[in-house]
Amino acid sequence: MSQFSEEQLKRKMEDVKASFRVEGIEIQDDDDALVLARIRGEISQEEFLKRAKEAAKNV
Repeated sequence: MSQFSEEQLKRKMEDVKASFRVEGIEIQDDDDALVLARIRGEISQEEFLKRAKEAAKNV
């Protein structure tokens, strides 16, 4: 379970996305959902890494 409220999580994700944009990297909605699922404890670290690696193959 996250120590942040849903609104705080969304604001923090927007900050992260903005930081990545400065570096020329665009975070997609699917990526956003994956990170939030991990932070919320909906998926394990192992599952997060598995999905992230799979997504990276499709870039």
